Amino acid sequence: KHLLNLINDILDLSKVESGKFELELVDIDPYQIIQEVVQVLEVKAHEKGIALDYRVVGEVPDIISCDPGRLRQIVTNLVGNAIKFTEQGGVQVQVQVEKSGSDVEFNIKVTDSGVGMSTDVQQKIFDPFVQADSSVTRKFGGTGLGLAICRKFARALGGDITVESEIGSGSRFMVRLVAGPAQGVSWIPGERVLKKLGELHTEQMAGWIFSPARILVVDDGPENRELVKLVLESYDGLSVEEAENGQVGLDMATADPYDVILMDVQMPVMDGFTATAAMRERGLQMPIIALTANAMKGFEKECLDAGYSNYFTKPIDIDSFVAKLAEILKARPAPDNTAKHPASEWLTNANTATSDAIQTPIRSNPYDKDGQLAALAERFALRLGDQLNEMNKAVCAHDYRALAALAHWLKGTGGTVGYDVLTAPASRLETAANDKDEFAIRSAMNALWSFASKIPDLDLPATIPEPAAESVTDEVVSFAELPLEGTNNEPIVSRLAGNPRMQRLIARFLERLLEEEQAMWKAWNIGDLGKLAASAQWLKGSGGTLGYDEFTEPAQELEAYAKAGDRDAIPSLLATVSDMTRRIR
Repeated sequence: KHLLNLINDILDLSKVESGKFELELVDIDPYQIIQEVVQVLEVKAHEKGIALDYRVVGEVPDIISCDPGRLRQIVTNLVGNAIKFTEQGGVQVQVQVEKSGSDVEFNIKVTDSGVGMSTDVQQKIFDPFVQADSSVTRKFGGTGLGLAICRKFARALGGDITVESEIGSGSRFMVRLVAGPAQGVSWIPGERVLKKLGELHTEQMAGWIFSPARILVVDDGPENRELVKLVLESYDGLSVEEAENGQVGLDMATADPYDVILMDVQMPVMDGFTATAAMRERGLQMPIIALTANAMKGFEKECLDAGYSNYFTKPIDIDSFVAKLAEILKARPAPDNTAKHPASEWLTNANTATSDAIQTPIRSNPYDKDGQLAALAERFALRLGDQLNEMNKAVCAHDYRALAALAHWLKGTGGTVGYDVLTAPASRLETAANDKDEFAIRSAMNALWSFASKIPDLDLPATIPEPAAESVTDEVVSFAELPLEGTNNEPIVSRLAGNPRMQRLIARFLERLLEEEQAMWKAWNIGDLGKLAASAQWLKGSGGTLGYDEFTEPAQELEAYAKAGDRDAIPSLLATVSDMTRRIR
């Protein structure tokens, strides 16, 4: 993210300095744009325990003429900086509008109670790549480009940005923009503006009433498709169909009418750009919305040029996503007492996975329902501990035949007595043992231990043994050979785990995660970096989508190194992914 922001800032700066910077002056509601920025950054402020206040003072025009993207960028940078440099107290964003001759002068003041700056520093902070001193960069990060770019934007919009500050007493940044002619402007009290914004937010959170509509989601990630389907079909009237690549999506869209198509960009067989262009060539005019993990500046324009109607980055902001669909499909806001916004309910419950959820015991499905079956399940659990010990011995002795037989027993018997969660890892373990695949064996054993450790009163062996050193050739690398710095056994839990509606999707993700982890090690050992990059890309997108955000960064790095052919960094990243997979609960 840091590198992406730096590149985007440099692109902006170079456009301004080369004279290729273009403004998009349109009539906008600036107060809603600023409120959206405040709502996003409020999370950071609350994390630091400081206040973030938004005020509109005096009478203001209902609309102004401005570039909405540049206004958002200026406010985001100034408020973000204020929060970054404030440890106690708070930040206030104040909007005030005045007449300046024949023009409207739009003023934004961002005041903080942070560290403040000396007079010398104030004179140079608007220069590119300049910060207060090296200690600022070390403590707070940043590139020193944000303020330089924002001042250039403000000046391009006919205004400027100035600052007043004193060390230890905070800072006040003042933005002045020329916002169109004053003649014919409708002025309203600031209190009414804030009240209207509050009503709009309440209305959006209340939900939407959709007319019947068919939606096609085209994505090679089944988890992404299912998540979108689950979100949208929670609204009456919306039906969702799925396609796993652009070619299938093109065939379906050509054969049947859809009201909206949600199209991934990077897919096998046929990518989203090609599929979208083909749909447009065939005369299909329905909205096609891009869903992509690519957040680089300029990529949105590429999508629009290719025929997409709109653009969303993954992981998807569910509220914004549903609101955009509501706008496209002309949905009606639901009254507060008739429909609760399903997405808001999910977001409210997103972080309810507690230590209690982590420790929830696994019991046999018929456990408490039938006395005979319950007794049978208890006997199975008693035997399971002995069988897992035997598996350990087989792994240490490289007795693949015995290990396969034990896994085969568990695959059948576990499901029969109601422990269905053991079936899939036992099946993978049997296959891995028959293939004599040490990496797949270890991965399947990790999964088995994760589930088995939750069965009450089970005498589970404390650890899974490492493969003996002689089993690994010079050409093959295994996770066991790559110890990570320190030992972190903290469980990794999806932020969506507390929502029962998500648990089926999470379980399917975890099942595929184990398969992809094995596939990545295999791809590494045979030198197939293309397959390795593809698996890492899947993990990067699907992990975050289903609440396992910890996987995003290492998967992103792994994908980049694999695509670049940089073999030195890959084994340690694979070890990180394997270790995180081991810690999943």
